[in-house]
Amino acid sequence: MEEKITGKQVAKGILILSIATVISKIIGVLYRIPIVNILGDVGNAIYGLAYQVYILIITISCLGIPNAVARLIAECISLKAYNDAKKIFKITFIYTAGISVILALSLWFGADKIAHLLKGGEDIVLPLKALAPTVVIVSLMAVMRGYFQGMGNMMPTAISQTVEQLFNAIFSVVLASLFLPYGVKVAAMGSTLGTGIGAIAGTITIAVIYKMTASQYNKIEDIGVTKSIYPTNRHIIKQLLITVIPIVMTAALFALMTLIDNTMLFHYLPGTVEYLRGGGEISRIPVTNAALMDTQTIVTSLSGQFLSKYTQFINIPVGIIVVIVTSTIPAIAGDYARKDQQGLTHKINRILKMGMLIAMPATVGLTLFGEPIMQLIYASAPDGGSLFTVGSIAIIFMTISQLTTGVLQAIGKQYYVTIYVMIALVVKVILNIALLSNPAIHIYGITISTTICYMIYTILNLIAIKRILKVKIEWKQVITKPMIASIGMGVMSFFLYKGFIIVTHSVIRSTLIIVPVAVLIYGIGCILTKTITLDDIQYIPLANKYIKKFKDRNVKNI
Repeated sequence: MEEKITGKQVAKGILILSIATVISKIIGVLYRIPIVNILGDVGNAIYGLAYQVYILIITISCLGIPNAVARLIAECISLKAYNDAKKIFKITFIYTAGISVILALSLWFGADKIAHLLKGGEDIVLPLKALAPTVVIVSLMAVMRGYFQGMGNMMPTAISQTVEQLFNAIFSVVLASLFLPYGVKVAAMGSTLGTGIGAIAGTITIAVIYKMTASQYNKIEDIGVTKSIYPTNRHIIKQLLITVIPIVMTAALFALMTLIDNTMLFHYLPGTVEYLRGGGEISRIPVTNAALMDTQTIVTSLSGQFLSKYTQFINIPVGIIVVIVTSTIPAIAGDYARKDQQGLTHKINRILKMGMLIAMPATVGLTLFGEPIMQLIYASAPDGGSLFTVGSIAIIFMTISQLTTGVLQAIGKQYYVTIYVMIALVVKVILNIALLSNPAIHIYGITISTTICYMIYTILNLIAIKRILKVKIEWKQVITKPMIASIGMGVMSFFLYKGFIIVTHSVIRSTLIIVPVAVLIYGIGCILTKTITLDDIQYIPLANKYIKKFKDRNVKNI
């Protein structure tokens, strides 16, 4: 008999990880406030560029590992090949440790060369070296997270993720403040050291949980073994590489693209800024007192806005979407292994709908209120809000592409994704060249090209899913209803915000009021438009029993 991960188990995993991710993202936003205010846009450009290099290294080292391990272990559990699940964990741990050590050493000893290769990156050597040991720590933590996720237990990932972010927040701020007297470069390095301390705390946490629960999982693995999917370690390594390599390539391409974006920004924007300065239109650049700055400082400030504000904020909803992907990969992999078409159709539509319930209001909210949110959060460096006005729509396409990528990877079609990413990124590079050079568009070219890139990626993924899985997407539930609720929220919130401005005479106070009001309006809108139904709510742990009582009471009254 095969073991099946049910919809309610998926929903429970999503809820657990979503709560942890929301907490982590809130901590992340809160600690970025003092960091941005301490370092300013220029210091954050240094931090942001170093962090993007680190993300690229982490991507190569381990980014595909949790999903790959989760998928392989979920398949083993589904078919009761428990000993194979245990072997997968051990082999992956050894493999990841070796790769991460090599990459960490390369980052440490190659920091100078990397900084030299990146235009505008001459100041990132110290932050890169500070991040090098973190590569090993985060990689090993990723393997353990993947193991628990494959077993259907999202709690260890959730706990370690929250602990990691909490320690990261505290020490990033403290060390940046302590090192600021020695210069902004050293302060940026101090902030990156906080990332390493957070990773150590998260790894210790999940290792302790693994140690405490090892006997429980060993008992599961020692009984009911019906067969071995992977008879030798060689088969496991082969399957791991087949799964991981395209996932890593896909993620690495996007991580590399952020670095390319920044490099192209430094290459093409100086000429555009000079053109605007010469025409007396320098005020069109969204940098406070741009007319008093030299061109290099303006471009560095714009880079800081892009890396540390725009990218950080649009990744908040997208980060929650990744949770949905992580939680559903084991279930989709299991359904695909059993050829359960009904289960696949149901789960794919549900995760797309859940993703849109987050992405749609985030897009509308940041488009309308990006600038006041920047003024609220970054009082001493409020520039950057206009990037959200132009580029927040990218969240919708990033969401669908992330979810559909998870589906394709779960069914073993990860190479499709890699090819589609390459196509989308080629288009993005071409658009960057054309748009960044255009004085009428300048910095907004980066956000426009990002939106179009993800749009192409999304379309290609959806075509592949429809062709391979024959899944019918319920567009009315997935797109139309969340969009209506979000637009309604946006219209009402906008006029209320203008009214609050008249009454309070304060952007900050009005923003503080409108954010929770907008959430309430959206929730009511979702209920009125039946975007959220009783069927959706009953998939939430603990809520299901109350829904059942409600239904039973109604039946009795009929």
